[in-house]
Amino acid sequence: MAEPDWYASRSHAGLVRSGNEDRALTRPPLFAVADGMGGHRAGEVASELAVSLLAASVERDPAPDGDAIVQAITESNAAIRREARSRPELVGMGTTCTVALVDPEIRIAHVGDSRVYLLRDGQLRQLTTDHSLVAQMVGEGIVAPDAAEARDVRHIITRALGADDDVQVDVVTADRRPGDRLLLCTDGLHGQVDDEAIGRILAEPAGPADAADRLIAAANEAGGEDNVTVIVVDLDRGLPAATARPSGSRLQIRLPAWIRGRRPG
Repeated sequence: MAEPDWYASRSHAGLVRSGNEDRALTRPPLFAVADGMGGHRAGEVASELAVSLLAASVERDPAPDGDAIVQAITESNAAIRREARSRPELVGMGTTCTVALVDPEIRIAHVGDSRVYLLRDGQLRQLTTDHSLVAQMVGEGIVAPDAAEARDVRHIITRALGADDDVQVDVVTADRRPGDRLLLCTDGLHGQVDDEAIGRILAEPAGPADAADRLIAAANEAGGEDNVTVIVVDLDRGLPAATARPSGSRLQIRLPAWIRGRRPG
């Protein structure tokens, strides 16, 4: 099925790696990206599991709220941990997970260094804060963002789904205005292309599909050292009106069949 003209998702393995451990989900009003990690294709399992569980949650409840998304991410973490315990070849697998819910405001829940950007009035703003060693070092004033020391550790993240039984999910909210454009991306983009170049591409008078294609091309032209995944969403087009949700309701998650039979090892 063709994508609507108000959002687009693209993913590419890059020019160095043979496999693609990134995954994306576009189920309006919910959008998500996940960047898996772990040897022997384990990263693919982790990111696919996270996205599959998010998709299942939306199928059961098309109008989730922010608390429900955090719950879904927490359930994904538990499922990844169970799967790793039951299959020795998957021990150590994990994934980032960044989710944007747009109904009617922008609500973001995220773990790891996959980002959400907002382009408003030609200005690009990063809405998420990376859970990475670089971000921590920069925040503490230890290194400058463009220092060699920062580049050497830029792939080290401090939070991921699957890393621990308990996961801390950060939640961010932002208002939504006419003309806004949202970008979700893995570090295969922001680790290769600087924010200024990303902003220029997003600000061009082109649809989300063209913008997404150009972002992927820019990452590969810069070296393509990592898998890269992007979702571009024009926020004033196509999104449904806010849907009322009963107070205190919870999102019920139905696990995929291949997970339901698993037991912790």
